[in-house]
Amino acid sequence: MSEGATIAFVILTFAVVFPVFWIVVTTMIAELGGWNALQRRFTDQPDAQSIARFRWRTGQLGHPLFGVSYSGVLTFEVCEPGVRIRVMKLFGLFSRPIFLPWDSFRTEPYQWFIWSACKIVWGPDKRDALIIYRRLAEDLAVASDGRFGSPEQGR
Repeated sequence: MSEGATIAFVILTFAVVFPVFWIVVTTMIAELGGWNALQRRFTDQPDAQSIARFRWRTGQLGHPLFGVSYSGVLTFEVCEPGVRIRVMKLFGLFSRPIFLPWDSFRTEPYQWFIWSACKIVWGPDKRDALIIYRRLAEDLAVASDGRFGSPEQGR
């Protein structure tokens, strides 16, 4: 095989293998981290119009130590009946948006290492929570006219 053919083979192999690898890894993360279970439980309500949108946000899904960190790839949308959360498509090709109606969760203040945070809780298990930074929780509370809950007191 000539040098040019070898380089072409390596580039072609990378162009096929890397996307497949990326899709498999991000799908496994969504399954093991709990996003897939969430999207089955809290299906999106596409008719709900967005009042406010907060892009490029971070959240820790699942157990605080062993969960999945969605660092800078989440979008939160405040709607009249609840809050929609989506994962950037590049990091969750098959991850559909979830929609949390206001009465389906509670918020709790949370100390995340050295950062003040807020925990969005929808069930009794430690995995049934999404930890977000306090600033985002404050923004969500303001945009929802307090329906989201206060990061200091919870809801």
